[in-house]
Amino acid sequence: MKRIKHNYFRGFAIPVMAALCMAFSACTYEEEDLFDKSAAQRLNASVKDYRELLTSSQYGWVMEFWPNNGTMGGYVFTAKFSENGDVEMCGEEDITYDGKTYTPGDVFSSNYSVKTEQSTILTFDTYNPMFHKFSEPKGSSNVSGYNSDYEFVFLRASENQDTIVLRGKKYGQEMTMTRLEESPKKYMEEAATVLKTSSIIQACTIDGNSYHARVEGRKFFITDKDSTEYESLIIINNNDLILRNEIILANNVHLKSFRLEKENKRFVSHDERAVMEYPSPFGQLSITPWFIYVGYDYVDMSEELFGLFKTGVHYLGSFGDYADFFFLGLKGSCGLMGKKYKEHHQFLGFVSLQYFFVTGYAESMLAINFVEEDAGNSIVRIEELDRCSGNNVILDDGTRYQSFYGFLDGFVNNNPYKVTYDDDTVPSVARFESVSNPNIWFIFKRENKQQGFTLRQFADKYGFDFY
Repeated sequence: MKRIKHNYFRGFAIPVMAALCMAFSACTYEEEDLFDKSAAQRLNASVKDYRELLTSSQYGWVMEFWPNNGTMGGYVFTAKFSENGDVEMCGEEDITYDGKTYTPGDVFSSNYSVKTEQSTILTFDTYNPMFHKFSEPKGSSNVSGYNSDYEFVFLRASENQDTIVLRGKKYGQEMTMTRLEESPKKYMEEAATVLKTSSIIQACTIDGNSYHARVEGRKFFITDKDSTEYESLIIINNNDLILRNEIILANNVHLKSFRLEKENKRFVSHDERAVMEYPSPFGQLSITPWFIYVGYDYVDMSEELFGLFKTGVHYLGSFGDYADFFFLGLKGSCGLMGKKYKEHHQFLGFVSLQYFFVTGYAESMLAINFVEEDAGNSIVRIEELDRCSGNNVILDDGTRYQSFYGFLDGFVNNNPYKVTYDDDTVPSVARFESVSNPNIWFIFKRENKQQGFTLRQFADKYGFDFY
């Protein structure tokens, strides 16, 4: 009988070899699919994808930007990108450009592009004063400005396409863009409200205990019970004040963010342990600087009070002095009074930053305190603590500025005052009118619109000469 030999190898090898061929075929196909495009083609595809993503948002994007390596705090902008290369941007601060003032929510249009270099780049091509102020030169001696970028490398987009992360091309600052879900105007007006109201905060209550807290510029400060002061840079995100670095106080208090509750006139922390309430309008008189406008077009004081001011100018006897501003200020004094009253920061007076054409300062000041005599009727008294006249230039001892004491006496000799505010939450205008003499009134404004002028120009304008 013939024995049948079985070729096990051949029976095993044929299907195995077939499987291997299929596997190699599949691998080869995937590799060819992955590398069938050149680097240039992949970058061009990336440009197309990111451009489509930028223009896909109905309301645009919120840009969180930390200029100067984050040392200036965080700024937010909105940007609505169009397919024709225009971008409409809004900022959270007032700016003036080319004679026009832009307030939060106002749109400034410029150009953008998405292009390829070694990576995919977003660049803001034409000048936008809201955004380029951080990157433009500040003079011939400082061509880098705030060391900030206007060209950014796309790093990644979130899976849901609602967030884009970029990095500055030159300085490496990271910028995050988040899809906007409401109109840019509404978003920016709310952000500006958070920024504005945070500036008046003076205290924080945590678990029933009061802590000194404040926001200066874009920094948050709080003092713990052991007198240690902590600080963090901040950024505004819609109705939230976000701390860049978490602050940890005693008793396991963690501060990360505060949400504005406008209806309750307060900020509340993320865990609701900490509350920062608005001070009253009267309390705000001693928080931020206030200014009295004196200009060629009008003055923010009554004719009788202004007459006392003109008398001070009349007897000053100098053609070279330069009037910079008149103010009620927090840490307002340039020199002498500020040194004497380091813990008391309310000053009322005149400051010149040019003295006989020499850069320096000269001043005529009262150190004052406010007394609320009748809160219900907003009756306030200005209490004088001290007075000073001086300068930091060696030409004389500054006694000639005592000619303004008569003007300053007009404020304290006509007490008390009925104070009217333009807003009962965060006033920007406070009008004082003497209860005993209605011919004495003056107006304080938070915004300093003073245009400096020489006192000679001032005398010529109002028709009198020096003594």
